[in-house]
Amino acid sequence: MTALDLPFKGGRDYLHGTDLLQALVEMTGASVDLSLRMQRMMRVGVELVPLEALEDRRQAAALFSHRERDGEIRRLAVREDGRPVLRRTPYDEDQVTSDARFGADWVELDPDPRFTEIERLVAHQKSLARRCVADV
Repeated sequence: MTALDLPFKGGRDYLHGTDLLQALVEMTGASVDLSLRMQRMMRVGVELVPLEALEDRRQAAALFSHRERDGEIRRLAVREDGRPVLRRTPYDEDQVTSDARFGADWVELDPDPRFTEIERLVAHQKSLARRCVADV
């Protein structure tokens, strides 16, 4: 079991999936066939455990898997451990998407080193969804 030290992002009172995914990738070195399945909101500290260590899969707040270099699929669970979340990082989602340019059938994004790739992808996906709803 490995405790993850994740902050709350901006004004949120839950751990954000982008921070969780980034931490899992950095911790495991995962780069192929990644999957992160969020099962519920996480409002306390979490730990990473092998999936088979859980007595019941319902204990998992999230499930993470990836393919190892030898081809094996590694399955891990993120379990709430009850520790309070003590850190908070500033986050302005509108700032993440401020450089996006939209056309009728395209979106262009500039890399911004202040944000991780997954933060940019998720924020832009949400921005694009709002644009599509507004156009209906």
